[in-house]
Amino acid sequence: MDMIQLMIENLGMLLAQINEIMSHWIVIPANATGPSDPSITLTVAGENVVWELASAALGISSVVAEALEILF
Repeated sequence: MDMIQLMIENLGMLLAQINEIMSHWIVIPANATGPSDPSITLTVAGENVVWELASAALGISSVVAEALEILF
């Protein structure tokens, strides 16, 4: 197996894994017209990921605000 074939197979596996993860988080209908299509929705797992990201962002912003308050 040459290097190019190995790269193609690895890229294919990576894209398949990304597709599996995204299909777990996002419901994309077959007739979706693009990323801003309103028929694209989050799954329950996707909503949980968004909630965790939002919570992490709030926590980090609180830490930064407290650090700046202490410094200045």
